[in-house]
Amino acid sequence: MNRSRPHDKSPFGSATLVRGLLALCLLPQSPRHFSPSALPWLLAVWVGFDMGWEDFYRPAGMDPVLLRVGLLTGLGLWMAYGLAIWLTVRRSRIVWHLWTLLAAMALWWQFARPVLMRLESAIESFLPEQTWLQLVLLFIPGLWLTLALVRQARSQFHLSDLRSLLLLALIGTISCWWAVDSRTLLYWTWNDSYASQPIPTTAAPPPFPEELLYRQPQLLRDALAALPAQRPGTADLYVVAVAGDGSQGVFWRESELAAQRFRERLGARHAVLLQNRPDQPLAAPLATRSSLDATLQRLGRLIDPDEDVVLVFLTSHGSDSFEFLLQQPPLELAPITPAWLADSLNRAGIRQRMVIVSACYAGGYIPPLATTDTLLITAADASHNSFGCADDAELTWFGQALLKNALERQTTLEAAFYQAREQVRQWESAENYPPSNPQIFIGERIGERLEQMKILGRRPNSAEMKFISQDLARPQAE
Repeated sequence: MNRSRPHDKSPFGSATLVRGLLALCLLPQSPRHFSPSALPWLLAVWVGFDMGWEDFYRPAGMDPVLLRVGLLTGLGLWMAYGLAIWLTVRRSRIVWHLWTLLAAMALWWQFARPVLMRLESAIESFLPEQTWLQLVLLFIPGLWLTLALVRQARSQFHLSDLRSLLLLALIGTISCWWAVDSRTLLYWTWNDSYASQPIPTTAAPPPFPEELLYRQPQLLRDALAALPAQRPGTADLYVVAVAGDGSQGVFWRESELAAQRFRERLGARHAVLLQNRPDQPLAAPLATRSSLDATLQRLGRLIDPDEDVVLVFLTSHGSDSFEFLLQQPPLELAPITPAWLADSLNRAGIRQRMVIVSACYAGGYIPPLATTDTLLITAADASHNSFGCADDAELTWFGQALLKNALERQTTLEAAFYQAREQVRQWESAENYPPSNPQIFIGERIGERLEQMKILGRRPNSAEMKFISQDLARPQAE
């Protein structure tokens, strides 16, 4: 056998990458066909860095020191792999061959990562209790690389059973360890320097005043006691505005403007504010499921269900499982879901209702809540984000378009929605953002009632919307 080291004559080592793909498919590759080149090794270090990108490096704030640490972490991963191979085979030629082949195989796994991430998200959404499936997906890449490498070692270098088991154990352990927590190796390789560097983190939540817990029942009683009585023979509009995430001021600002606009432009008789805001925690009752349910039950006893209408305005973050975030650090609050809100409204006997949800994936609220007596407006459809929910923003994009701009110019909610939707579409297009697709649903009976109350009416045509929106400034991107 020719024991001289073969050389990869292909440009940039592309043959090595091809052989790595074939080895990943469990097809043995002779060491005579290729040898290490610069490209697979550079890409191998990038693979190790990229594996921890989503979980650590990008959330850490893109600090240059941390990025350098990340590159060293990627290099450290491959040093650990190389040491494991050397401890097993103890022959430099074989170590060199297997080491580079592992790097080439790992690179190809990067192309499969988006597929695995989508599968993991699907399992989390549709099979939330099957956590073992998510663990299987987490370990598949590392275990597959391990099996492919051991097969290569046994078929081409006739590795003994004992050495094969040792190689399987060492490479498998490193791969699984890295999959579970990529930061562990970072601390091990760069502990002293890393510890001396400030890591950008979110500010600690302000101390939670004990007084707030004791004042909640009275705050809610006072807010509900201020509700004016129903007027027989008159269709009244009552508003409940909920600011869910107390960690960002944009939501309580939006809830306050919503209450003001609905009073001024839609003729609402009264608005109850439920807010999570650490800066003024006693300004209003906390926004929790309990406080919202108590408010709706009180309104259900107060109104005439055949005459009056209740508008629930929700603004916060939303998830792709349609959970509306309620958060007042350090309290952990249960989220609002479409099914829960529908049940609360039904138990309260509030038949004629309007629900406006300013949150990501808010379109998921439409199917569970849609009835002939319900109007629904959402800042996005069920599969897209909405934008503008930064802490220093005055309002979210949808909130600015609907509450600040459209309701200032339009006399009906329907016309305001279509103007706001067009403005949001223009803003997103200018920033190259995916469309959020704000939605509206108008039940037949509620439509008739709201037309009588002058809340609904003629929608503007496309030419009018373009003329109206062209002179309105776009808010800052999030």
